[in-house]
Amino acid sequence: MRHLSTGMVSILKLHTGDELIASIEAALRETHTQSAIVQFGIGSLSSAEFGVLPEKGPHARHRAKGPVELVHLGGLIVGSGSGGPYRSHLHIAFAGADGVLRGGHLFEATVGLAAEVAMTPVHDSRLKRVRDEERRLDLLDF
Repeated sequence: MRHLSTGMVSILKLHTGDELIASIEAALRETHTQSAIVQFGIGSLSSAEFGVLPEKGPHARHRAKGPVELVHLGGLIVGSGSGGPYRSHLHIAFAGADGVLRGGHLFEATVGLAAEVAMTPVHDSRLKRVRDEERRLDLLDF
């Protein structure tokens, strides 16, 4: 992973085998960033675990074996401090060799040939995730 931070935006250049979420969190730790908005992610993945949340019950999880084309990555990562721990809420859209688009909530992904991710740091300690027992979700609070 290579990381460029201008203070206003962070750009990650990821390589084969990099874990997508772990690499994003490492970049946040390097810059002492508490939270960040993931603006986009593009590239190639060798695998991904993603899911869709039904009205009742946990996520219906799916695994995709690559290579797949990362069409979009977006979401919010919230930390409890300037070095984490982090709680990500990321969504992914990707296409297989047939061009069919799939996606949902991202649980994990491994970079295939390469990936690029852009983030905007959020330096505000009011952002946090709080458990909503009725919905059984950790929701954004500030």
